[in-house]
Amino acid sequence: MLAYLYWDPKPEVFFLPVVDWPILWYGALFALGFAIGFPIFVGILTRFFFQRPEFEERELKGEFGEPRLALASKKGRAALAAALNDWMVSEEEAIDFHLLPKEAHLATCSLHPQKALRRLKLEHLFEKGILSLKKQAIQLTDRLTVYMVIATVLGARIGHLLFYEKPASYLNNPIEVIQIWEGGLASHGAAVGIVLGLWLFSYRHRVRGLTLLHLLDFVAVPTALAGTFIRVGNFFNQEVLGTPTDLPWAVLFGHPADHSLPIPRHPAQLYEALFYLAVFFILWRLSFRPKYLLEEGKLIGLFLILVFGFRFFVEFYKVEQSRLIPTFLDLTMGQILSIPAVIAGIWLFFIRVRHKCS
Repeated sequence: MLAYLYWDPKPEVFFLPVVDWPILWYGALFALGFAIGFPIFVGILTRFFFQRPEFEERELKGEFGEPRLALASKKGRAALAAALNDWMVSEEEAIDFHLLPKEAHLATCSLHPQKALRRLKLEHLFEKGILSLKKQAIQLTDRLTVYMVIATVLGARIGHLLFYEKPASYLNNPIEVIQIWEGGLASHGAAVGIVLGLWLFSYRHRVRGLTLLHLLDFVAVPTALAGTFIRVGNFFNQEVLGTPTDLPWAVLFGHPADHSLPIPRHPAQLYEALFYLAVFFILWRLSFRPKYLLEEGKLIGLFLILVFGFRFFVEFYKVEQSRLIPTFLDLTMGQILSIPAVIAGIWLFFIRVRHKCS
């Protein structure tokens, strides 16, 4: 037994002063995943916008809540936008104008570098008159975060109650429905919630050719990283346990969340966390390539194949969590729900007919 890692941390990271409320590892890591995902998504969205650097009328009239150029009419704004799009600038002129190195790099890596460099120079010349692409990305991400937090939590919680709990278990104690800080969030339910949240967001915010599939592509990257933090949170919570094993890297959980015996188990949570971290780095690097940045469905398709494909196989080393069906063709609930996700990923990545990017 001494050869195994004994794991029995306190579930609380710290207590809030005055009110003495506990902040649990799971909740803290869940929030950390969103916090780190924010700048990652901003970067991806900014790179996407630089592939489409043309000026739009709305960028000159304060649609995002800031004062823009005082233009008397829509016709005047359209004329100015056309004039801005016709103005040319060389790479040397743009860099001489003291553009930030990172911004200049984004422009020169665009499929339309002349237009992107022209855009950057004019954004610096008329900082108070033109809404920059980077600021648009930040503001959209800020709004999207609200949608994602609500959609992820609601979808994950509802998914857990539908797929892994018997109705009587929470109807007898309804307060358990909202106790998400104690776990009970299903990744498959979160996936459905995210899709619905993004659909609503894309319906309300149609900016620079940003479609639902583009949003799914870009959200997939930080989502893989958030999945890493969530699984580490499960490890601290001593939940989503692995099956018993005598392997030397087995973990002996001191107080499992399901009140099972403290026996050596596969650290299945860490298996998933490490794999999701690898998926994040793969998707993040691919997001720098115009092919994957512009072609709808590429990144989300690869995400679904890798994440839920791995989820199917790692389930063989996890204790069944669903209380609804004990067995179905010797598959767990997690495996059953992963199959359609993998099929959807294959369709998006390999089969779906894509629009040509201009």
